[in-house]
Formats: sequence, C-alpha cells, structure tokens
Amino acid sequence: MQVSHSGSVTASVWEWCESEDRCVEARYAVAVSRDGFATRTVVDLPPRWLYTLRPAGGGRFFVRGNPRVLSILQPDGSLREVTRPLAGAEPAPAEPDELLLHTRRGWVATDAEDASQHPVPVPADVEQLWWEGDQLRGVTYPDDRRSAFVRSDDGGLTWRSTQLPVRHALWGTVDGASPPVFVEGADGATLMPFVALHRLDPATGTWRSTPGPADPTAYHGSMIERPDGRLFVIVQAWSDARRFDPGTPPGFWVSTDEAWTDFEQIETGPPFTRVVSQPRILERRSVGRVTEITVDDPDSPRAWTTRDWGRTWREISVR
Repeated sequence: MQVSHSGSVTASVWEWCESEDRCVEARYAVAVSRDGFATRTVVDLPPRWLYTLRPAGGGRFFVRGNPRVLSILQPDGSLREVTRPLAGAEPAPAEPDELLLHTRRGWVATDAEDASQHPVPVPADVEQLWWEGDQLRGVTYPDDRRSAFVRSDDGGLTWRSTQLPVRHALWGTVDGASPPVFVEGADGATLMPFVALHRLDPATGTWRSTPGPADPTAYHGSMIERPDGRLFVIVQAWSDARRFDPGTPPGFWVSTDEAWTDFEQIETGPPFTRVVSQPRILERRSVGRVTEITVDDPDSPRAWTTRDWGRTWREISVR
C-alpha cells in the first residue's frame, strides 16, 4: 500500500487478492480523492510486483510500476504515460519538483507538467540520488575507491564531493538532517544494521562519528531528525531476538539527547502498543508547524498517522 498527498488531493495505491489464503495474481488499483475518500475515483493498474506513489505538485502524483513504466496521476483520476527521453538527448539541470530515476542510460528527471523526462548531469558511479530542500544529493559506490557524498546547488551543473569516512559500507541517510548525517550499515541480508552515524561539518569537510547501539545492535528502518534535534528511529529488530525470546522490543525509538548516543523506546498508543512487525513510513509531510508521519499497519490493509512522533495514532481512510 502507498499513500500520498499533493495539495488538497490524496491518492493511494493498493492491492487485493482472490481470497486471504490464495493469491495467484494480485490486482492493483490507484484511488484519488479530494475529501478523504468519502468520494473517490478508482483506476485499475496493470499487474506489477510493486508500485510507488510520489507527490508531483498541483494535485498530481508520480505512479511508478517498474523502472520502465511511469505515469502521472491527474487530480481527476486519469493517468498520463511519461515520454522517455530520446537517445542522445542533452543533459539538463533537474528541478526540486521533478522525480529522479536511475536508468540504464543514467539518471533522468521527470516533469509532471508535461509528462516528459530529460537526462541529468550526474557524476559517474552515483547509485543514490535525492533532493534535500533545493540541494541535490547523492552517494557514489565506485569499485576501486571509497564511496563519496556528492551534492549540487544548481540541479546537477556543478558538484562538490566529500569522501565518506569508512570503506566497504552500505549507506543510509537521516531524513531532514542538516548538516547531512549518514547511517553506516553493513550487509545484514534483509535487515540494515545500525553501525554508526556520521555527521558532516560543512566548515571543515570532516566527519563527526557516533557509534550506534552495540549490545544489542539495532536493525533500523527509517530515521528522521526531529525539530528539537533528537533522532527518531523505527527499529525493525534487535540482535538479541531469539526464536522464543523477542529480546529488546522493536518499534519506535528516540534519542535521549541531541548527541544521538543513547535511545529510549517511545511509549506509543494503539495500534502499536505491541509492535511485532515493523511499520513502513508511507509519507512524512509538514502540516503547518507540525510534522505528520503516516505508516502502514503490517498486519492489515490500514494506515495510521501521528503528529506527536509516535505517541498517539489516528487511522486514516486510504480507499
């Protein structure tokens, strides 16, 4: 399930099967509404393994089925297929409201206004690319040297590069962090170990490192820097979990200070009083001066939102 807001319009992508115990071929649909799904327009989608939904401004959304299938969902529920760039098209700078995609030919940006794409000038070996405000940021994974953090203030025309502090690591980021904060991980199969945090000092170009929880180790999902400077973390599991002993409980955790060295579990209300499966963050957005986070319910086709960083939750309509 995916949920997203664009202005006053809400959209959701969901799947359903023939029965609860039989799902030979799942069906997918996208719903769009201006009144919280009291009324809605529903459009069937072709069968795909996974759909993603992103706001595109003006009540529109990007709907992506796989790397080669991308459409613009209009406020009236219609879908407009995106035109891919011609071979040999000249790169042009990206804009913050464009969707960035990695293709076999390199990085492209998608404009929702005219449903078109254009190549973006991006350094070689960039495997992750995202917007943080008006700054374009990325991570390189070269074969023969250390990964680097790259960023551009002009949509990709010019770039600055700073080597990341550790070799042979997998990298995540702390959403909303400024200066940038990277999460050092390692190969944890389907889980990402929380090894350390590395914060960039813009003045010196050096990194200040803070070890993650070591005994037990946390396997994390999303991380967000709160307005008060504390770190909000969704923990998928802890390394002390055993078959008949859940160990340290997963769920919603927050640092006890701005140094992010110690963490405490958030006393959360229903339906996440006892978290067995980790919820996924579907959307984070600002509502006035408040941060609103929407997550899915791993055990049912429902979604919940919080405006107090996980202490209380409100179910929202998604279909």
